[in-house]
Amino acid sequence: MIETRQALQEIVFARLGETADLLRGDYEDDEDHDVGYAVATAILELKLTFPLNSSTLEYWAVERGKRHAYDIIRSGAAKKFRYKQIHMQQRFEHFNILIEKMDAEYAYALEINAELAGIGGEMFTTYIGPGFVYDIYGNDVTHRMK
Repeated sequence: MIETRQALQEIVFARLGETADLLRGDYEDDEDHDVGYAVATAILELKLTFPLNSSTLEYWAVERGKRHAYDIIRSGAAKKFRYKQIHMQQRFEHFNILIEKMDAEYAYALEINAELAGIGGEMFTTYIGPGFVYDIYGNDVTHRMK
């Protein structure tokens, strides 16, 4: 049973494993803030109230918290973009695939699980790519496109 939001936040942080290191920003407490934001988003998305008495809700609270943390990491990676960085798009592809897979699993669970019946999928985000276009050699051809 997950009693509080803080307990959920600690579980999500632990389940992120080494990936949690990517949440660190310029300040020591950034990772707590980012995980807290991810957990808050999951709580709103799932319309949760504490304590969580259902193992199904606990599972999805942790999974959706992780999903939103991955989204924060993906956004942070976009901020660190450097001009002429080779294979910049690869940095996003892993998180895009992971987030899409997690969203698909969640959408399927919404359809088949009675405990999640009152929860909608309206919190899904839309990823808008950086808009850069590269040729097969990794050269930026964004402004050459017609």
